[in-house]
Amino acid sequence: MARYDVILIFVLGLVAGILLARTLMSKASASVMENVEWWEAVRDEKGRLVKIIVHRKQERSQ
Repeated sequence: MARYDVILIFVLGLVAGILLARTLMSKASASVMENVEWWEAVRDEKGRLVKIIVHRKQERSQ
C-alpha cells in the first residue's frame, strides 16, 4: 500500500510542476509579446521555416 502512496505523490507533484511551468511560461510570453508590433516568417523554397523576423513597437519620445 505504501508503494501506491509514493506513486500517487509523484504523479501529483509531476502534474503540479507541469501546471506551474505552463503558467509561468504563458506569463513570460505575454510580457514579451507586449512589445511586438508585428512579425513575419521567412521560408525557403521548400516551405521550411528559416527564421522569424520580429518588429518591435517604437517608443514615442516627445
